[in-house]
Amino acid sequence: MHRKLAYVANGIRGLKTIDVSNPRSPRVLGSLLTPAEATKITVSNGLAYICGSLGLPTANVHVFVQIADVKTPSSPKWLGSYDKRTSYTIFEDIAVSGGFAYITYVAPGDTGLRILDVSNPSSPTLRGSFKTKVWADGVCVSNGLAYVADYGTLQIIDVHNPAAPFLRSSFPPSPVYRITNVLVSNGIAYLNGVWNASGTPGDFACVDVRNPDAPKLLGTYDITGAFDSREFAVSNGLAYVVLDQLRVLDVRGPASPTLVGSYPVGVGSDRPGVFANGNTVYLADWQGLHIFQFTGSLTAAHRWQGYR
Repeated sequence: MHRKLAYVANGIRGLKTIDVSNPRSPRVLGSLLTPAEATKITVSNGLAYICGSLGLPTANVHVFVQIADVKTPSSPKWLGSYDKRTSYTIFEDIAVSGGFAYITYVAPGDTGLRILDVSNPSSPTLRGSFKTKVWADGVCVSNGLAYVADYGTLQIIDVHNPAAPFLRSSFPPSPVYRITNVLVSNGIAYLNGVWNASGTPGDFACVDVRNPDAPKLLGTYDITGAFDSREFAVSNGLAYVVLDQLRVLDVRGPASPTLVGSYPVGVGSDRPGVFANGNTVYLADWQGLHIFQFTGSLTAAHRWQGYR
């Protein structure tokens, strides 16, 4: 039987590799310590890319990107790192594509995207950078474009030449309500926190980015009585949005995202990590790894089963 694995950026405990083949009983296989708090992770071709920083901004912050070989999950090993000690800088998110790692960062008077050449994972090197305007947070890379959630706008940055990235467009043209996360799939960018057509804050939006020079809002969803959804995942036409609950949205019709169910979770962090694969959702917070599996139809979302 093919083993299912989860890779977790476990804060001050670093990297954890976990066997989740039996969701009722996840089992830690291996771990590695990081030089500071591990906050974001992405895995590609048997390599894990982790970024993080000290928990609070200080005058001497240790920020890092570390690369680990996780092909043998029971004994992961470090290959290389990009480490900096700097003033009041935080690495927010990381995406990897085509031998490059894209890291969003925030520092006093400076925020944007740093691009590392990771083609030699034992020696990642800075290749290029791009400054955004407000607060570069979430990042997603697709087809030579980096999509950066810059708090008030979505910035679409051409990174075909990583040494000379440039802005293709922003959405919307003027800053709006807190956009802090982005995921792109099949020409649709999924965002949190935008203004909807009626002029009130929405918590989730679908944007057509098939023409990256002219992104177009398709539809929004507002979570009544709540605000500032941050983390979400999209899989098989469903979006899993974390806020007061794990909310399930049907986004197969992106012009009208529709709530089809929810599952109460006691989220123990303001930035829980969430990932979806098929009908299984993995949510990590400081309380641990929570696994949810959708076992019913879209109209029977109350049939979720949750395991810790």
